Amino acid sequence: MFEIVPENMIKTSISELKNAKEPIYIWGGAQCARKIKGYCERNEIEVKGFLINREYIKEDLKELYGIPVYVLEDFLVHNKCIIIVAFAGYYEGQLKEYAGNIEKLYALDFIGKLCLEEIDGTITPEFYTKNKKNLEWLENKLADEKSKKALNDYIFQKMSGIYRKDNYELNQYFPDDVIHFQEQEIFVDCGAYQGESAIDFINHLETQGIHSYKKIISIEAEKSNFLRLEEHLKNYANVEIIFAGVWNETNILRINSGYGDNSSISDKGTECVEMKAIDDILKGEAATYIKMDIEGSELHALYGAAGTIKKYKPKLAICIYHKPEDLIQIPQFIYQLREDYQFYIRNHSPYGIEAVLYAI
Repeated sequence: MFEIVPENMIKTSISELKNAKEPIYIWGGAQCARKIKGYCERNEIEVKGFLINREYIKEDLKELYGIPVYVLEDFLVHNKCIIIVAFAGYYEGQLKEYAGNIEKLYALDFIGKLCLEEIDGTITPEFYTKNKKNLEWLENKLADEKSKKALNDYIFQKMSGIYRKDNYELNQYFPDDVIHFQEQEIFVDCGAYQGESAIDFINHLETQGIHSYKKIISIEAEKSNFLRLEEHLKNYANVEIIFAGVWNETNILRINSGYGDNSSISDKGTECVEMKAIDDILKGEAATYIKMDIEGSELHALYGAAGTIKKYKPKLAICIYHKPEDLIQIPQFIYQLREDYQFYIRNHSPYGIEAVLYAI
């Protein structure tokens, strides 16, 4: 059974903000800050301005999204206020030297509901109700209790904005209790970014007493990342680096380039990039481990790897946090290809992202 989201706590925080005596300011200035401001306006919560740390603010920035901007450190010395934190990563005591002027501080993981309904990847109550049986199917397919807790926590924090900061794991894509390597591994890294996963793969082989691999295929679609990927992996043997995206077929599609590790396919994308299917890349050869972190294109890429998965049953590490439906469609598709996979889920961030499905 999945944990019920405590809507009463969220409603209480909104009520407190509506009736606040001190002025309200948003700490942060990025997309989340804009979305929180919009939500506050629609719910008759007046926001007086944005507070941005000195190290991040441009000298000539005086206004943002139609309201004033202040240097956080200067403002809090002289003004009493209520603060809404608009970024992930806040920890208690971060502003302790200004505690006397902070009437109350609402961290994103407490009132995340203010903006979650507008952020891609959110699991809404409607989605949860509609797909409850499918989510229970996934829960029943998970191979260990740790995975079931990870799934429960992921759904809870996606629906509530209340993050489980004490329940996440390091070693993304290589959790020691799930991923075990053998000699002659062939690693297909989809969304290779700048080579971090490939290097981590090599290091984890070493920790398991394996001192060589057969091949690494690193695939990256964002040009600036690809250039750094080439540089970072140039001294490693048996590495093939491919400038392309991963899709269900070989094709040309547009991507939003220039977003670093968040570049993704879009009809309004700024660049055209060749897309390749894993089956086409491998041409019937084996893969032993396939990792995918490709900003919501994972299901399409799995379609393009169906032949490889059916024939060789490679270990899979597939991100399932980019879109709500991925939590259902990705494991069900893999299960359709091969019913002998065991499923695991691990959360690799405390902020409702980096949830990975492992199929072994």
